[in-house]
Amino acid sequence: MPYQIVVDPLTGISPGPGAQGRITGLMPTSAQTKGTLVGKMGKRTGKTEGKITGTYSWYGVTGIVADFFADKGDSGGPVWRWDGNGLRAVGVQVGVLHHQLTQKYIGAVYIPIETLLAQWGNASLPVFSSPTARMVRDDARIGPTSEQMILIPSGPPSDVPDGLEDVCADIPCEFVEG
Repeated sequence: MPYQIVVDPLTGISPGPGAQGRITGLMPTSAQTKGTLVGKMGKRTGKTEGKITGTYSWYGVTGIVADFFADKGDSGGPVWRWDGNGLRAVGVQVGVLHHQLTQKYIGAVYIPIETLLAQWGNASLPVFSSPTARMVRDDARIGPTSEQMILIPSGPPSDVPDGLEDVCADIPCEFVEG
């Protein structure tokens, strides 16, 4: 079974307790409110952090916009949050927004993890039961024991929080994938 560890591809450094990068849960979409600090790891720009600023409709799915820096090549990277609830999966990076006329950077767009799990049907997210849990050999295969890993099943995603508005409602935006 795969497991979730967040690592900066440029420096090899991980967030979280003891810089171990072990994901111990997910952050519900409903908790992703304006001003909440989140981070992302991207192959091109590495670890960057910023605050949630709004939403953006991406292929009919509501994406969340944050003001952390991202660029082409970062798509598919994890978006995470480290707080009193541990290191949690937040979403997956899909692109960036620029002002269509000035090309000024607006922010990065990610899809919330709850939305992704729900769209993949019977998907689940294997996470560590604690920041210090480890993978061990189980029988003749590598796998977790029940004390070390838990599965977060898919379910209906929670709603985008009230007050989180479309960042491109009043300005011309250009979305750049990658």
